Amino acid sequence: MSRLIWGLVGLAVLCTAAGAQEKPPQWITEGPYVESRSFAIELPLEILATKLFVEVEIGGKARRFVFDTGSPSMMNAALAAELGLKAVDKRKGQDAHGAIVESEIVQADMTLGGVTFRKVPMSSADLSASKAGQCLIGDRVLGSEVLPLCAWQIDLPESVLRCNTRLKSLHHVKGATKQHLYNFGYPHAPILDVRFAEKAVSKAMLDTGSPGYLTIMRESPPSLIGASILEHFVVTLDARSESAYFDSYRKGPFARPSFGFSLAFDDEISVALVWDESPAAKAGLRGGHHLTRINGVATEISCDGIERALRAMSGETVELEWEGGAATLTRGIQILPPGRSTTAELTSSRGK
Repeated sequence: MSRLIWGLVGLAVLCTAAGAQEKPPQWITEGPYVESRSFAIELPLEILATKLFVEVEIGGKARRFVFDTGSPSMMNAALAAELGLKAVDKRKGQDAHGAIVESEIVQADMTLGGVTFRKVPMSSADLSASKAGQCLIGDRVLGSEVLPLCAWQIDLPESVLRCNTRLKSLHHVKGATKQHLYNFGYPHAPILDVRFAEKAVSKAMLDTGSPGYLTIMRESPPSLIGASILEHFVVTLDARSESAYFDSYRKGPFARPSFGFSLAFDDEISVALVWDESPAAKAGLRGGHHLTRINGVATEISCDGIERALRAMSGETVELEWEGGAATLTRGIQILPPGRSTTAELTSSRGK
């Protein structure tokens, strides 16, 4: 998720809680909606650095959106102004760093695979301060408000995102592991039960904007089931029947083989962190090293350059050159830093 999203999710939850005592804002009850009661959509799914991208037509133009189940739908304030969208409300909240963020709520019509979603409420704010954020998140997020409109299926093996009003017509549902899906109201974030031990059950949000398998949140619950789970299961979310389905296509281990370092994107592409005893550490890579070439191509701070670097990091090997050194790294099973690994499982029953 972008650094603003947690604050905006908190805003939405507060708004819903307030709605239990007073009438909710009109924009919550007006949309989103689809005029047709029966429809099926298949969208090509692009995966980059665990982010899921789909093409959405808005304002008469096809644009790339992040599909993020852990976020309300969002757009950059500049795009809202370009489209002539008028604010229907304003909200304040804290971002992940504790800063107060103000956003406007706008309503937009958008078309996905020939089907128009009308009056989708979207938070409008300055989303991406960094160059990397602008390239990876851009100024558009298709978020959890749209989940109740159909059964959504995230299929990484076929690189497809499906949205179908007929759950039973979707593959990967029959025989899949079935999980209760909680819906606590706007913005309809998908909440599931997770079991840490025999008598330790908690709730977690399925957040396709979070990169890992499971992130335990103590100060800002709920915990997060991240996008890495999609590398093992085709996941179907049907908010209407309060059910989620996990169809396994790849067995564990549920650990990410790693090169042992992460990238930073500022004025240059550099090394942010290096894990102890990792392939990167053994090759002499250190935090702060400026990477001059990745897989033989000169690095550059541009959207193409950032995407190229991240695609290289998704391979089984990566060739690096930096000031004073060079190495070819091969992935190895690493303990994910920082902190300790935790075992958990979804509480579930077999689908029928």
